[in-house]
Amino acid sequence: MHWLAAERGLSTEQGYVLASVAADLRIAEAVNRPNGLVICRLPLDVFEEEG
Repeated sequence: MHWLAAERGLSTEQGYVLASVAADLRIAEAVNRPNGLVICRLPLDVFEEEG
């Protein structure tokens, strides 16, 4: 969410909404409880380029 805010100017709430509909979220590591690792892959073509 920090990357979306820094690179695309989205708020945290907007980032979570976008991730919930367009991102591929996967559990990458669950053995190190309570610090699990989640990977979020978001295709960049969901953003319209100005031009």
